[in-house]
Amino acid sequence: MTSETTTLQKGRAVLLAGLMVLSVIAMSAAFAGAAAANNGDEDVTFTDQALGMNDGETAFVVESVDAHEGQYLEVEHETSGEIVFETELEEDLTNAAIFVPSDKPGQYTATVYADDSKTDTKASDSAMVYGAGIQMSDQTAEDTIEQVSVDLAALLDGHDDDTEFDVVLTDEDDNELGTATGLTGVNEDVTIDTSAIETETVVTATIYLDGEAIQAYSDEAGSFVTIADSATVTPGMDDGDDEDADDKNGDDKHDDEEKDEKDYVKKGDKDYDDKHDDKEDEKDYVKKGDKDYDDKEDDKEDDKHDDKEDDKEDDETGVDQDADGDQETESETDQEQDSEQDAEQDAENEQEQESSQENSSSEDGLPGFGIGVALIALLAAAMMALRRQS
Repeated sequence: MTSETTTLQKGRAVLLAGLMVLSVIAMSAAFAGAAAANNGDEDVTFTDQALGMNDGETAFVVESVDAHEGQYLEVEHETSGEIVFETELEEDLTNAAIFVPSDKPGQYTATVYADDSKTDTKASDSAMVYGAGIQMSDQTAEDTIEQVSVDLAALLDGHDDDTEFDVVLTDEDDNELGTATGLTGVNEDVTIDTSAIETETVVTATIYLDGEAIQAYSDEAGSFVTIADSATVTPGMDDGDDEDADDKNGDDKHDDEEKDEKDYVKKGDKDYDDKHDDKEDEKDYVKKGDKDYDDKEDDKEDDKHDDKEDDKEDDETGVDQDADGDQETESETDQEQDSEQDAEQDAENEQEQESSQENSSSEDGLPGFGIGVALIALLAAAMMALRRQS
């Protein structure tokens, strides 16, 4: 029996063949897409920056990482060779920011490896990470301000710290006022010449590297920020400050004049008192001199008197009584002369007392002298009476 293929059967056969071809093509495309996802779309983006803060720690950021689960991420400090960050990825990463804790400036490299054997590099990028900082303080001037001082400006590269940088000064409207160029390392008291500042102005000093403001990640801002600091500069002519300053200066001047006058008066009184005391001292000196002179004259008179008395005694007894007096010299002090004079006077008084005592004792030594005289008188009267009778 012969069977003939109908038109309907032929159509079904063509449809089945087409479906088989389409399924094979779809499966091939799916395998190719999976292979591309696992091996062809890794990427790392890492740019120059300054050390910033993340979760209260000093850190820098590898801005964008594309990688897959099971791959290996590593960050190395190229200058020292230290591995500062490494991890095996537990999930796919797409445009992920990687925060790397570190406080060392220098050049770093971030690399994605196929696995922890580090033999198959999938993506890599390098960047310089600087240590940077700047500080300013408020400033005032009597006249228009044409110079502004930056307290501290620093940029450290982790090697020789010889990377040159600039400090650009701007106002609140971001107008450039002046620039300090060619700085390296750490700099204190950086002076920036500015266009004339005539009113109170908030100025900002920013660190620039190769013509661009260098940035660091700020945990507080949640993004990158420039390395900058601001301060208020106030010229002396600003809104009545001069009057306050003049009043203050006037008060200070008045206080200084009163102080000088008081000091002058006190000094004058002291000088007058000193002169008065000098005059009193002079009077005392004159009085003392007169006294000393009188004492000397008295001593001379006493010496003359004593010499005369001694001469008389020498004539009578032939003995020199002035032996002690000859040993005295004119270099003895007034006090010694007064003491010797008192001693001599006491000696004379003692001699006079002894003389008077000797005289009285000589008279008192003849207790019958008066009786004898009376007996003699009676005897003479008796004899005269007998002569008259005879």
